Amino acid sequence: MRTINTNEYLDPMEWSPLWEKYLDEAQVFDPLAIDEITCILQIPERSDTLVFSRSQVFHSYENALSTLQIFASFHGFPDYKILSQTLKEIGYFGSYKLPWVCQLFTLFPLEGVENTIWINPSVIHDITKYQELHYAKMIAGPNLVVPLQRYYTLLRAEVACGALAAMRKDLLQFTINSHSPVDYLDLPNTPFSRSLIKRPLLKEFFTRTGEISRQYHKASILHHYDKLINNPKDLYWENWR
Repeated sequence: MRTINTNEYLDPMEWSPLWEKYLDEAQVFDPLAIDEITCILQIPERSDTLVFSRSQVFHSYENALSTLQIFASFHGFPDYKILSQTLKEIGYFGSYKLPWVCQLFTLFPLEGVENTIWINPSVIHDITKYQELHYAKMIAGPNLVVPLQRYYTLLRAEVACGALAAMRKDLLQFTINSHSPVDYLDLPNTPFSRSLIKRPLLKEFFTRTGEISRQYHKASILHHYDKLINNPKDLYWENWR
């Protein structure tokens, strides 16, 4: 049986010298300094988080979901709560543990969305079980101890990539003429990705062209209308788009 050097894997449930190493390296969280997030991790027994890009690590004093919302707001990317409602209403992406998606990349939560691990599926090399724990070898960002088996992580990644492909199809329908979701994704040739592309949501599109965009704009209008009626002073007009 293959052995794993567990000291090389960051465990979101347990403090270790590796956490200290990354905290020492981390810069203050600056959403404008990040173009693609590889993962967001809650620091054990704390409310702050580490945010990893492909080349840097950042320290945010907010929890995982709030940090993601700040990042999305600064870049004009979809609001997670509105996007989640959109994906629920469409019906093909499930109703819980929904991903966050923008046109550039996607992140999926492994457990509840507030304080969980958020992972970019394109940076997972593979997931291996070793001594009753599951270890995710990453091609960018830290290697991780994850709370789900490989199969269930694949399910979460499938939803995230299926939604990303559908969103990209809406945007690139006149550039890429394909009926295959995989053609709209930038997945590496890894064991995890080879398993991922065999999943149903990456075999064919279940949404109509433009469906995610239309539903998101509808949900956004209703969301801001409700806030305008109930709490007009709390409405941030710069978030309208």
